[in-house]
Amino acid sequence: MSSSITTEIFDSLPYYDDDLQKFPHLRERVEQELARELNAPQTLHPRVPPPVELFAVSERVQFLFRISVLNLMHVG
Repeated sequence: MSSSITTEIFDSLPYYDDDLQKFPHLRERVEQELARELNAPQTLHPRVPPPVELFAVSERVQFLFRISVLNLMHVG
């Protein structure tokens, strides 16, 4: 006779972030940090490279593509 025992698996426990109530001095520090972030410059750092265009197609390739399309149109 076999008995199967079913156990529930809890993959997460409820979490309540109440640190601001437990530690009132944190609220002031959080507000200071948020104010500092809002006043930060909105430009990128000078050493950040410019964005790279992935899979860029050169003008020559575009030209050759147009010619091949035109050739296909005249053939068909």
